Order: sequence, then C-alpha cells, then structure tokens
Amino acid sequence: MKISLSNEGPFWGAHRHRSQYPTPDALIACNAGLGAYPNWYDVTLASLTRDIPFAITDYREISLQINAMLVLKDNLMEAKDTFWQHIKLTPVEEKRLQNRLQAGYTYKIGVNPFGRLGPQTRHDTIPGPYSVNGFEMVITPLSRRDKKL
Repeated sequence: MKISLSNEGPFWGAHRHRSQYPTPDALIACNAGLGAYPNWYDVTLASLTRDIPFAITDYREISLQINAMLVLKDNLMEAKDTFWQHIKLTPVEEKRLQNRLQAGYTYKIGVNPFGRLGPQTRHDTIPGPYSVNGFEMVITPLSRRDKKL
C-alpha cells in the first residue's frame, strides 16, 4: 500500500468532487473540528455519497460525540439542501447518504493509538480527557470493495 498526500488544490468537496480533482482513496482529518467549520460539510457529504473512507481525530471525545449527533445527524441534510443544491446525486449516492443519516446509525468513537501521549497544554476550561489527536471516529468506513486498501 502506498500513502501520499495531495496538494491538488486548496479544497476538496462538492464543487470539485465530480471532475476537477481525482477522487481520493481515503480521507483523514487530524484534529478536524468537524462541527466548528462548515467547510467540512462538503467533504463529509462527498465522502458519504461517493463511499470514500473518511476518519477524523479530535482533542476530546465529547467533541466527536457532538459531531456524530449534531453535525452528522442534524446538519448534513440541511447542508445538502443548501451547499449542494446544485449537485444531482445518483440514486445509489442518495441511498448511501440516507443510510448514514438514519436515526439508528451510530458512529464508533475510540482512543487514537497514534495520539500524542504525555501532558497536554490546556487552552480552555472544559473538563474531560484532552489529547492532541487523542480520539478517533470513522465517518465513512471501508466498503467491501475497499477492504484490500
């Protein structure tokens, strides 16, 4: 397996995901702050609809829980209707998105084995475990066709 980073363009998402840039094999976002930046909606929607494996890390487990509940459940359909109003999804892409956003779907959150160990400098006063890249969550898992990656 070969892993490479791409600087094909400043953004990758809805506006360019069909033609200008090649579809990546996987997406990884370290300390993503998924709920803090609306730009992630394009990437997340593209990942879910195109079945591109996508995983994120964050400083706090609670941030990932909020992302799974608020961003991935509540805000993505609204984002699809606003940011992606000009994108025509195929029936297969629409079904993939609906399956991920259904009420019973859960996202597994874990401790990132590659997180930075040791004492952390605290930048805020929110209690709870805190570590750079400390917690991980898979947004779009490997599909059956991608198990060879």
